[in-house]
Amino acid sequence: SRGFWIKPSVKFLTDFLRTNPVDVIVSSGPPHSMHLIGMGVKKNTNIPWVADFRDPWTGIDFYDKLMLTRFADRKHHKLEKEVLQNADTVIAVGSHLAKRLENTGGREVQVITNGFDPDDFSFLPVEPEDFFTLTHIGSLNRDRNPDALWKAIADLCSQNKEINEKLRLRFVGKTDYSLKESLAKTGLQDRTEIIPYLQHSEALKLAAASAVLLLLINQTPNQKGIVTGKVFEYMATGRPVLCVGPEDGESAQIISSTSAGLTCNFNDQSEIKKVILQLFNKWPDNYKDHSRVKIQSYSRKNLAGNLVQLLNSQF
Repeated sequence: SRGFWIKPSVKFLTDFLRTNPVDVIVSSGPPHSMHLIGMGVKKNTNIPWVADFRDPWTGIDFYDKLMLTRFADRKHHKLEKEVLQNADTVIAVGSHLAKRLENTGGREVQVITNGFDPDDFSFLPVEPEDFFTLTHIGSLNRDRNPDALWKAIADLCSQNKEINEKLRLRFVGKTDYSLKESLAKTGLQDRTEIIPYLQHSEALKLAAASAVLLLLINQTPNQKGIVTGKVFEYMATGRPVLCVGPEDGESAQIISSTSAGLTCNFNDQSEIKKVILQLFNKWPDNYKDHSRVKIQSYSRKNLAGNLVQLLNSQF
C-alpha cells in the first residue's frame, strides 16, 4: 500500500548515481519499501548493497493484525525473501531477528544493535526526585500492559507504609486505554502521572531523575526477540531498569550482561514485588554508585565503528 514511491525512487537514484558515484548502498527498514528501492538500484548499477533490518518484516508482532489478503501475504513473503537473497550483506538489530532472517533467506545475517548517543546525556548527573517514581517512556499498547505489575505495586502499597507514601508511577508517551482501566482496578490512578508527549531531551531528563525505569515487553509470539531502542537509552541514564518480559529474552540478556537492572516474567507477581522492594530498599543511594562502563559498547560511536569494519571487510 505504500510502495508507489519505489519505481520513481529507483529511477531517480539510478540517474543520480551515474554522476555521483558511491561505494556502497545501504537501505534501512522499516519501511521495507526502502529495501525494494535498494534492490532496484543494485540491479541497475551493480553497486554493493547492504539491507539493514531495524525491525522484522513478516515477523513483526502485529503482522497478523494487518488483515492482509492471501495474495498480499504471499507477496510480502516473496519480496522479503527476494531482498534477503539479493543483498550483498544483511544486517539485523538483534540475534533473534538475525536467526529468523537467516532461516528465511538461507544466508548469514550480521548483527549491529541499536544504541545510545552519549551527547544526549551530557546533562548527567541529576538530583534524585523526592518520590520513588517508576517511569515508563514511550508508547504503551495493550500487548505491553502487564496486569501482574500493577497488582504487585498495589499489594506493596497496601502492605508497606513507607512504599505507600513514596511510590509514584509516571508514563510519558501515548498510552492505551487498557492501562487506565488496569490502574483504576488496582487503585493506582491517584499516584499516577500521564504525560502524553515530551521532547526527547526532556523525556530523558525525567527518566534520569526517576527511581526505576520500566521496560515492558510485548506479550506476543516474538517476545524473546524484542529489543527496543529504548533499553539502551534507559541504561545510559544510569537508573536501574525493571524489565517485565521473558527472562530468557534478548532484552533480559542485555540488561543482565550490563548489570543495568532485573527482569521478571509477565505473570510472576510475587517476584515482581520482591524486585521492587529490593530496588526501594536501595533507593536513593543507588544514584551514587551505578557504573555506566559496561554499556559503552552500545554507544552509537562504537556501533558506527562496527559498521565501518563490516563495510571495509566486505567491500
